[in-house]
Order: sequence, then structure tokens, then C-alpha cells
Amino acid sequence: MSTAVDPIDPNALTAARSSADGLALLVGRAEFEQAASLWRSLEASPSATPFQSYDWARSWLEHCAPDAEPWLFVRDGSRPLLLATACRRIRGRSVLTLLGQGPSDYLGPLAADPNASDGRDLAASIAAVRSRFDVMQLQAWFSDEPTRRAFAAGLPGRTAGRLYEPCPFVGTTGSWNAYLASRTKKFRANLKRTARKAAESGDFSIERETVDRALFDEMVAVERESWKWESGFAYLRDAELNGFLRTVLLETALPRELWTLRLAGELAAFALVFPTPRVRYYYLPSFRARYPDVGSQLLRSIVEDSFSSDFDEFDFLQGDEAYKRPWTTGAREVYEIVGGGRRVIGHLAVLGFEARWRLGSSRRLRDWRRRALLVAQRGRRRGDE
Repeated sequence: MSTAVDPIDPNALTAARSSADGLALLVGRAEFEQAASLWRSLEASPSATPFQSYDWARSWLEHCAPDAEPWLFVRDGSRPLLLATACRRIRGRSVLTLLGQGPSDYLGPLAADPNASDGRDLAASIAAVRSRFDVMQLQAWFSDEPTRRAFAAGLPGRTAGRLYEPCPFVGTTGSWNAYLASRTKKFRANLKRTARKAAESGDFSIERETVDRALFDEMVAVERESWKWESGFAYLRDAELNGFLRTVLLETALPRELWTLRLAGELAAFALVFPTPRVRYYYLPSFRARYPDVGSQLLRSIVEDSFSSDFDEFDFLQGDEAYKRPWTTGAREVYEIVGGGRRVIGHLAVLGFEARWRLGSSRRLRDWRRRALLVAQRGRRRGDE
């Protein structure tokens, strides 16, 4: 079904609901607020992630994209659907992105009963408003494969796509002992070494603490002493991300767990985890560089606890960093999808993306980037994350 999409008035949500099987476009901050009820009902779907939640998106708009105009493609009725996007001015071009792009590991459509027709309808909806943006750049697209393929195939004009990042995870439905038995001898030996080294730092305690302003400031202090700070990778060093996360943790009801490891009362390491009923999402770990191995010890505690709880998975989120590989039992993927508006500038932009992607897949360039990263991380200790 090809669905036309038109901008609508302040009674947009009512209008959208009156066309049960059609998609409507809600544009602007007021319309974003009006969509809260439908959004919250969809974020409770089993396949939804914390990064697709209404509160997460609202905090992103406040801190990371105050200039962005929300564009919400919505369908209410018997088959509700929502794709949250934002139109932003980037380097002189009007760019359509996913709302939340940047600090979010999983984005994309929210549906109570997803299927490939959702992808076709969303593609037709975006096609209907191509004249209103120059470039579409959707990063961290997460959906079932039929929906993604139908969406990409239905987009008009020049489009391109690529695997954006793998997202490794640990299946935690069995027992911890059975999981350990399935790992390599080297992995098990490293766990023992990590526990011994962490104990050598002193008596430590591992807890789950409630985040308040004082504890958030402690988290910043830990990152300030981590290898990430001087290397430029520290999450909380960035003012926008710092404000965004502070709002998420202190001003929303989004479920979260802050795992802490303390030595003589001092916060030596932390790991921020966002849980859903079946998955723990390992979002932000950090540790003080002067305490080697405490980060790895904390990671072990969280994964082990996940086996004894009701979680089906422990999700490492985006990236195939080396420390994740020994733990991993599976992986899913998120994608980047780009396309142009009706003007020539959009076509040229897609060509530019394709050229950069080809360069990025060059073995020589990957080797160079790997060496540069190793130099930047030379001060990193074994207890990473």
C-alpha cells in the first residue's frame, strides 16, 4: 500500500487516529508532545529498546539537537506504528535523521505487530515529503530483516545502505556454570586472573546504586581519571552528552541500573545498564586507570547476575571491540540507510557516502586506523570496561 503523507494541524494526532490504517506526519515540538500516549504504548512492545523510548527522545531533543524539528510518521488504529525522525540543518543542508541519532544504539520503527508492509508504507511516506529535505541519513536502523529490506527497496531516487555496526550479546537463559564450560580455557583463566588482580587493589564491594546528583558527579570523576578522557573517548566529557545523560538519569523514569565497584568507599568503576524485562543493555562502563582490572571484575559480576535473573540476554550494544569477543554468543546488526531529496545536492550526497564507505572498507585504511587507535589507547589498562 502506498500511503501519502501530508503535514497536519495542531489536531494532528486526532486526525492520524481517524485514518486507522494510514500514516500521518506530525511535525514540530507540540506534535511531538501530543504523540506521547501512542509512543508510550508502543515502547512497551517486546521488541522495543530503551533508546526508542519517548523519554529518551525528549532528552535528546533538549540537549543534543535543540535545533531539530521532530518529524513523526505515525499510524494508530489496529496496527499502530511510529517512526521518529528529525529534520536538522547540518553543514548548510536539510538532513533527515532518526530522532535520537548519536547516543542511541538501536533506533527505527516501533510497531505492535511488525511486518514488511510497515517498511513499504514508511518508504512511501518519506517519498511523499522528499521535496522538504536535501539528504536522508538514518543511522543505527534496527528492525526485523523483512521490514528493513522492504523499506530500503521502496525508497525513491538514489539510495544506499550498509551494515553500520554489529551488536554482540551473551545469551543468558542457561546457567552460569554451563556458559563458563562453553568458553575457552584462556577465557576462564583470564577471569581468575582478573579476580585476583582486582583483589590486590584492596577490599572492594559491588552494588547497584540509585543515581542522584552526587553519584553522577562521582561518575564524571571516574571518567576524568580513565584512559578515555585524555584519548578523547570519554562520554561524560562532552557537554551535550553529559547534559543528556544527566537528564535521562535524574529526570525520567526510564528503568536503569548503575552497577558500582568501590574500594574503601571510593568509586573505582561503574557500569550504566538499561534493562528491559528480557534484556540488559550495557550502555556506559568506565573505571579509574589507577585501578587495573576492576572494570573487568564488574563486567563479570553483571553478566553472572544476568544468568541467575530472568534476563534472556546481556547486550554489549554497538561495536566489535576486542574485549567483547570472548564473551559473545551471538550478534545482531544495525544499519545505515541514506537517500537524497529531490534536488541534485541529495544525489551528490549519496555518492559521497558511497565513496567514503568504500574507503572505509579498504584493508590498508583499516590497518592504518587500527594502528592510530592503538597509539591513542596506549595508556589503557587491562581492566577496560
